[in-house]
Amino acid sequence: MEIERFTIGVPDAVLNDLQTRLATTRWPEGPDDSGWEAGTDPRYLKGLVDYWRDSFDWRRQEITLNRLPHFKTEVDGSNSTSSTRAGPE
Repeated sequence: MEIERFTIGVPDAVLNDLQTRLATTRWPEGPDDSGWEAGTDPRYLKGLVDYWRDSFDWRRQEITLNRLPHFKTEVDGSNSTSSTRAGPE
């Protein structure tokens, strides 16, 4: 089993596509005050999408995540990734 180290680096095209999809989300018809009765609370979900579209800084998050070592390998035909950090002694 070969384990290789990698850093997280999402291509700009992927992030641009995500921004486009978030900006063009088509919301279902229905009341926004149904809460969690029929699935995800619509107000909560819209707030989450607004956050991802307008506030979340993926590049800053990449920097934070890449402070830790990341590894990838193949296990039983499936790609597997992990991150590790030594705990306090």
